[in-house]
Amino acid sequence: MDKDRKFNVKGRTGGEVFYRIPDTNNIRTFNYGEPQEVTFGELQRLFFSPGGEYLIRNCLIVEADALTELGIEVEPEYFYTEEEVLKLLNEGSLDQLEDALNFAPSGVIEMIQQIAVRTKLFDTRKRRLIFEKTGFNVDGAVTINEELSEENDNDKEPEKKVERKAAPLEKPQVPERKAATLASGGKYKIVEKK
Repeated sequence: MDKDRKFNVKGRTGGEVFYRIPDTNNIRTFNYGEPQEVTFGELQRLFFSPGGEYLIRNCLIVEADALTELGIEVEPEYFYTEEEVLKLLNEGSLDQLEDALNFAPSGVIEMIQQIAVRTKLFDTRKRRLIFEKTGFNVDGAVTINEELSEENDNDKEPEKKVERKAAPLEKPQVPERKAATLASGGKYKIVEKK
């Protein structure tokens, strides 16, 4: 394959994905869902660098053609998006979720956990399965989020309109000026001493 051919690569995990190619000192940072064009040559060098294969398999989403050329076989769950995970959690069977938890890369499993908490996953069987397979307690995370939300709501006191309790003191009488001021358009008269 042409080493200059470019492929679309996206960040998969909630945090930043960072790598540096030693021989070129090329540094890349991917945020969640951020697409970047990366040459096949760079992907190949990343694959052979320490930890590079792990990044490609678990933390990045790389186009299928590049994965095939690198000799990386992935399960269908590798390409799951947020929409597909949401559909899996809401409409998918228990067996489909179990397969996803068994075969998906760690970035997809992290996404499953986050979406389950964010949407307050209704199906308790799926919550239990996520806990059994990953050790992540969806019930506990949902409870903690609700308690934190209540605390934040309680911390915000509604703004009270401040009303006067007493009449103000009378306005002090300021003696009237006899000479005009510059602000009122008056001019100074220049007096010369003799």
